Amino acid sequence: MIKNVLFDFDGTLADTRDAIVRTTQAAFARIGLQAPGEEQIQKCIGLSLKDAAMQYPGMTPETYGSFEESYHALFELFAHSNVKLYPDVADVLSRLDSRGFKLGIVTSRGRHSLLSLIDMLGIASFFDGLSTVENAAHCKPAPDTVLYLLDRLGLEADETLVVGDTVYDLLMGQKAGCRTCGVSYGNHSAEMLSSVSPDAVIGSFADLEAVIVNLNR
Repeated sequence: MIKNVLFDFDGTLADTRDAIVRTTQAAFARIGLQAPGEEQIQKCIGLSLKDAAMQYPGMTPETYGSFEESYHALFELFAHSNVKLYPDVADVLSRLDSRGFKLGIVTSRGRHSLLSLIDMLGIASFFDGLSTVENAAHCKPAPDTVLYLLDRLGLEADETLVVGDTVYDLLMGQKAGCRTCGVSYGNHSAEMLSSVSPDAVIGSFADLEAVIVNLNR
């Protein structure tokens, strides 16, 4: 029976795509490198910043430090006007919380950034725990981020549903022994998500409650 739900953040709870694309391209320009295109950046959303950056042409271990510094400084400028919750997220989180589900976030984002964003979006109070890049020896698709939160909150993997918009999220949840649900409105298509055989794929956050009901039958 599903008693706990752990959510990815970017592309699952909040639409951060424009902020990430604009920040990445501006950071590349600031350090004098040609920026990757929007489609290439979108495919890497969900990975840690370093894992994503090292997939872009022109990035090297020597230039990454300057890129990282520029990225973090610039994201603060773009986030407040370019990040918003997806439809129905606040309402569904509120209902799940009121019904006694344990809720958490499992993300490749840094803790300071995540705390700032969920506070800005008004959803911080719904979560029992957060697992960020600082809590994982290995980032998505490794299971570390989920395993940390399962241990910290005393949750059973087979009672936990991991919800995310990328194959990295789904593989992370599966490797941790959890059930998984993909959301196709984020950064990976329904076809991509289905390729790793999650328990469900939904096109709207509002459909999540029905998925939980079906898994609990």
